[in-house]
This record gives sequence, structure tokens and C-alpha cells, in this order.
Amino acid sequence: MMNEIAESLAARRAELEAERDSAFAALPAARLAYTAAFRGLEDAQHRWNRVVVLVDRGVGETGTLSVALADVLQAERAKYDASGAALRRAKDHVANLQWVVEARNLDLEQLDRLAHPPKPAVATYEVVKRPQPQSVDVDTIVFPAASRAA
Repeated sequence: MMNEIAESLAARRAELEAERDSAFAALPAARLAYTAAFRGLEDAQHRWNRVVVLVDRGVGETGTLSVALADVLQAERAKYDASGAALRRAKDHVANLQWVVEARNLDLEQLDRLAHPPKPAVATYEVVKRPQPQSVDVDTIVFPAASRAA
């Protein structure tokens, strides 16, 4: 019975270590992808700002936007939004990998405590001698004067 439990714990430990190690190995690539997505968002933002300025100049005094300029503006906005979404996904991926590493470390610590439980704290008792009571007559009950009259 104990041997089966030990084998089960060892197998689970190997699974957790493999999962933790694969997440840890994927972290540098995920961080590079996050950096690339961040730079991509910056580039898209600069492109978007330039297009807005150019469209503003193209509209000029008339204040009307042609279909061609509206299409250009919409396409650039879509690229900008896609870059923002890619950055969000990359950031979430890094956070998820970090969470997996931390969670698996905690799982491994818990398995270690299960395999090798800490010794229980032994309560130490101190013998204290009770002081002798003062000589008081405990058999005599004294009632206040007001309660006797009732």
C-alpha cells in the first residue's frame, strides 16, 4: 500500500516537473514575442498617427471624406487594432507561463511535504505549583444587608 502511494507520488512529481520545465523553457521565446508585439504596436501607432495627419490634410477645408480615404483610414485602424490584440495575447501568454511555473513549484513543495511530512510539534508542559490559598472560610456565605430584608 505504501509502495503504491510512493510510486503514485513519484509519477505525479515527474509530471509536474515536466510541465514546469516546459513552461519555463517557453518563457524566453514568449518574452521575445511580447517585445516584438510591443514594437509592432508602436510602429502601428506611428503609422496610424501619420495616416490621420495625411487624411486631415487631404480633407482640407471641405471637411468631407472620400470613400478612398475612408478605406485607407479603416485599413490602418484595423492594422493598429490587430497589433494591440497581438500585444494583449503575447502579454497574456507570458503571464500564463509564469503562473504555470509558480503553480507547479507550489505543487511540488506540497508533494514534498506529503512525502516527507514535518514532525509534529510536541507540546511541552511546565509543572507549576499553585500557591496556597489564604485562609478564607469558603463554607460561610455572606449576604448583603439589603437582600435579607426582602
